[in-house]
Amino acid sequence: MLQGCIEFIISDDPAALELRKHFIFKIIPILNPDGVIHGNYRASLMGVDLNRRWKNPSKFLHPTIYYAKSLIKFFHALGRQPDSDTGGVVFSCDMHGHSRNMNVFMYACKNFGDEQTARVPNQVIWSIPENVHRWCPIFSTHECKMATEKDKDATARIVLFKELGI
Repeated sequence: MLQGCIEFIISDDPAALELRKHFIFKIIPILNPDGVIHGNYRASLMGVDLNRRWKNPSKFLHPTIYYAKSLIKFFHALGRQPDSDTGGVVFSCDMHGHSRNMNVFMYACKNFGDEQTARVPNQVIWSIPENVHRWCPIFSTHECKMATEKDKDATARIVLFKELGI
């Protein structure tokens, strides 16, 4: 999936050219190299589900999550400085396998509150899976969830949404 995204972003496709005009892409290719090399797509070598450590990652126990979160926070703050012409980090995409679901789908956080003042309106959030489905017919729009579930509170998408509005 990541290879396809990179190939698209650097392509001459008009949509890719337009995206590159407006956005800088930062790509972290893997957050669990030690676990993956041993066949664990989610768990680290210590048996920890790293996608449940984004709320308070330890520099020593979850270093890839700790430093990835620090990097995202840095670029977000840098982009929101008064002399910056950007709005900080506006989108984060965390690609990984699901423990039970075998389809291709996405989760996102729906804006709760005033749609007029939201950084990314719900209409835009819902258009992303619809567009992905157009490009990738095996993508399942009915498997997508746009919610902030309590049991997922320490995942990347919910932590970045709640702490930084991403």
